[in-house]
Amino acid sequence: MSRPALAAAIAFAWAAALPGGACASTEDDRLMFESCTILYQANRYDDAAGCYRSLLDGGVRNGPAHANLANAYMHLERHGEAVYHYRQAQLFLPRDSEVRGHLSRALAAAGLEREPPRPAASRVLFFYDRLSPGELWGIAAILNVVLWGLLIIRLYRRGEIVTWAALVVFAGLLLFSGTAAARTLELTTRPGAVVLSGTAVARSGRDRSASEMFRLTEGSGVTVTARQGGWVAVETEQGRRGWVEADVLGVIEYARVGIVGRDQDGARR
Repeated sequence: MSRPALAAAIAFAWAAALPGGACASTEDDRLMFESCTILYQANRYDDAAGCYRSLLDGGVRNGPAHANLANAYMHLERHGEAVYHYRQAQLFLPRDSEVRGHLSRALAAAGLEREPPRPAASRVLFFYDRLSPGELWGIAAILNVVLWGLLIIRLYRRGEIVTWAALVVFAGLLLFSGTAAARTLELTTRPGAVVLSGTAVARSGRDRSASEMFRLTEGSGVTVTARQGGWVAVETEQGRRGWVEADVLGVIEYARVGIVGRDQDGARR
């Protein structure tokens, strides 16, 4: 490989290491986040919930916004929506013990016994769901940069240490990029979903006249397998399948857009 080509490759690698697709949050977003937190701290939970919803509807996606909205819903006793937003927050804050604890309390308040099971892949790769998709891609990007650096060094100083280091980094790059791709694909093709309120009726087809298969209570989690014409095909942990009207479900999706900051003090329960 020519040196100009190597230089171009290194530049591309550095670009890949930057937070791709993440829009820098605006000052307006930060001010709005702080305003929402002030409403929450003033015990104006309905107003705070509306404020956080507006922030999310405006394109901001992060763990603190979802977690704080869920906290407000808990105070309003809207337990299904609280479960949904805590699970959304977990995609961005997978190791946050407070979010995990709040989720357990929200599930208990909704009359559900336990948290949804971890993905099967986590039995082989413990970090599969303990790192967010953004973190997985970020680690892969850093390893990519390190690998190119080692390859450049190897052009000028050949030796077993550099060669073995490059091989180890390459193996890590394959591991983390493969894991990131698998996790992203799972969240895209088979996302989770939560019943937001009341009872959801799962039917045999995409019509209210279709036979009732089973019912799901508020806060219940399912896996989405298809979406068509206002209906969602779901599968439960026990393997039961049916079609549910889309407007009763909140689909858990990861979209890293805009980071307005960490939780403000007092904004968690």
